[in-house]
Amino acid sequence: MERYLYIPIILFFLIHCSNVFGQVEIISDDETVVIGNHNHPLDTLDFPWIGGLSSPQFSNIDFNQDGINDLFVFDRNGSSSYAFIQNEPLNQSSYSYDKNFSQQFSLESYNWVHLKDVNCDGLPDIFAGKENYIELMISDFENQNWSFSIPQILNTPEGDILIDARGLPGIEDIDHDGDLDIVIIDPTGKAVWYKNNSLELGEGCTGNDFIIENSNWGGFTFVDRLINTDASPKNLHGGYSLSLIDVDEDQDFDLLIGDAFLNHITYIQNNGNSPFTEIDSLFPSNNVTIDLPFGTIYPIDINNDSVNEFVATSSDLFNTTLNSIWLYDSNFQFIQNDFLLENTIDVGKGCHVSTFDFDNDGDEDLLLAAEEVNNGNEIISYFHLYENISTDNISQFKFKEINFLNLQTINLKGLDASFYDWDSDGDADLFLGTLINGIQ
Repeated sequence: MERYLYIPIILFFLIHCSNVFGQVEIISDDETVVIGNHNHPLDTLDFPWIGGLSSPQFSNIDFNQDGINDLFVFDRNGSSSYAFIQNEPLNQSSYSYDKNFSQQFSLESYNWVHLKDVNCDGLPDIFAGKENYIELMISDFENQNWSFSIPQILNTPEGDILIDARGLPGIEDIDHDGDLDIVIIDPTGKAVWYKNNSLELGEGCTGNDFIIENSNWGGFTFVDRLINTDASPKNLHGGYSLSLIDVDEDQDFDLLIGDAFLNHITYIQNNGNSPFTEIDSLFPSNNVTIDLPFGTIYPIDINNDSVNEFVATSSDLFNTTLNSIWLYDSNFQFIQNDFLLENTIDVGKGCHVSTFDFDNDGDEDLLLAAEEVNNGNEIISYFHLYENISTDNISQFKFKEINFLNLQTINLKGLDASFYDWDSDGDADLFLGTLINGIQ
């Protein structure tokens, strides 16, 4: 269910707030300034109204073809696309949100999206998951506009390439022959390598001449964060994410596997022989271990130095964790847990929007009800308060506090707020709607 509310301040804003997933988005006015969020209360936010990011997936792309890597983000929560333009030169990082390029990459109804150049023309194409299928769309760029071919379902002579709807494949040139291959972890926990034969067949980079090269690549079975060679392991299920990264820098691709039922990532070393070797079931155990529901890692050049950093996110469609975009440097040393989120309003699950003049200064302030799951796996509900500090010339909000009225302590679930002068004393009284306890 989605709710749309008009906020009566100096300008009328249309705020989108998803009650389930906790995202807030200004649709009609991008000029409203916001100072601060719960992590950075004094900073001016660069893109406060994009709507938060719950289950984002990252790819590099040069949106405006200026020679500098930008960021494409696809959030499987809502199938939303976001374009972030890199503003800084070499070895620096600062992004701005671009609504125009975001709208050009409209990819509704997909489960996941990876941008990879499959036809060797220098432009990243779109690999995307719909239901259990993998689709490919070839890109074109002209006059600052991106366009894409009709989707084609990828297949082999034996049939379509299938992947669990929750899962994410690894897409890299596994055999270093010049074209992109696909590896998935199938429901039995085995890595299946789909080799791209386009160049071998003399067809150039066409992107859809796949064969099953190895139905148990690496000779292992992945089960509950552990690998083994048992032909009949227990506790098998679908829902794996796979990142192919040369962790040990030996010129081949190692595997970093996330599990839909776990919060950690397993590093499996490609040692060139079968079976591959499990190195770390709590990756990276020598630094800040990734602890995110259905974690997934993306190698991304953040600062335009041609060296990949690594972004870890949750692939859980119903992720409720705040601060769930973790950035690591090129050596997997932890940097921060709110990459991009530091510049937006993201209040977690169960968001509801209300306005009232809390400081009696004659304008409407912004109250955001939200909830999240804490470390004890308990749902906690609370209000974020943003004070309206607009002037005649500037529309502006300022973060005030994360736990307005200290409601976390009374254990209410599914908070919503409404204001009315019930006792006719000239001020607004607060009515709380809750999921379990009704109106209070």
